[in-house]
Amino acid sequence: MRSASDSSERYERRAARIRLRLGLWLFGATALIAVFDLAGIGGEDLAFAVGGPIYALVVITAGLACLGRAVCTPRERTAWILIGAGILAWAAGESYWTWFYFDDPTPPSPSPSDLGYVALYPLLLAGLWLLVRARIREIDPGLWMDALVAALGTAALGTTFIFDFVADRATGTQAEVIVNLTYPLLDIVLLSAVVGVIALTDWRPGRTWTMLLLGLAATSFADIGFSLHSASTSATAGDWTEPVYLLSASALGVAAWQSEVRPSRSFVLLEGRRELLIPAIFGAIVVGLLVMHYLSPASGLSVLLAAATVIAILVRLAASVRQNQTLLESAQTDGLTSLGSRSRMQTDLARDCR
Repeated sequence: MRSASDSSERYERRAARIRLRLGLWLFGATALIAVFDLAGIGGEDLAFAVGGPIYALVVITAGLACLGRAVCTPRERTAWILIGAGILAWAAGESYWTWFYFDDPTPPSPSPSDLGYVALYPLLLAGLWLLVRARIREIDPGLWMDALVAALGTAALGTTFIFDFVADRATGTQAEVIVNLTYPLLDIVLLSAVVGVIALTDWRPGRTWTMLLLGLAATSFADIGFSLHSASTSATAGDWTEPVYLLSASALGVAAWQSEVRPSRSFVLLEGRRELLIPAIFGAIVVGLLVMHYLSPASGLSVLLAAATVIAILVRLAASVRQNQTLLESAQTDGLTSLGSRSRMQTDLARDCR
């Protein structure tokens, strides 16, 4: 028993050292690139070095950090392999773009780089799902329903304000339009998954989940910002989105080596008015979206997601009513004899004497 404890302590100390070194390199390089991009320091040679090899090295390091964690945690191995593979696919796409199109004023669209960029999303989503299954095993069904409501509501919100905006302004060949619409759609899916996972943690994700979800959300926000900027103007948004992309990679790489949180073995119960909080918030959001859809045209996808959110809210409320009825029945029944309690008798008498 002592040897197992000593081995665990050695592993935690090693993980802490790796985490510190990763953080210094990843976040330090991200800060350097942010200063360069925002302040415009250096000439063209420095621009290529910062936006090319250094940028790619940060992303590659983050991917390798996730693969390294996969070696050390058999229970989460597949999840971290998928996340690491997604980040390395992103790095491959970025490296290809840097070497072949960095100075090209009219780069092709779509390009081979898009294969790496697009591969990032399904790999991240699959890894996130496996990580949820490994770390959150037993949980109140109401939280799963809250997660579904939150994810669908976020998707409806993002589709209305982001996807529809980009779709209305997408121009070019059919292939260019498809690629330009694919990114915001994948970003909305990823962001919705992040919100859903936060709901699954009862809105208390903790340090490990916070770092991981911060990295995923930063990817979505940077990509959404780039898509909106590109759709509204002819300029690029690289000056501010590039550091956010690197912040995403850095957070994912450091998250892989955070202290492991053991899966919950007990059900998390919602109490009181908290059962109505998430349906009420996203119900109000959907009402606002439906009013907007009535006043101005909206895509069929945004309307469909808003309707799906309403259905999920109704199912959540019906489940809450059923759960409350079950609890009331349990409270009014003696656990030993299965006979009604005094409270049950008073309720039955009040009903029968009307």
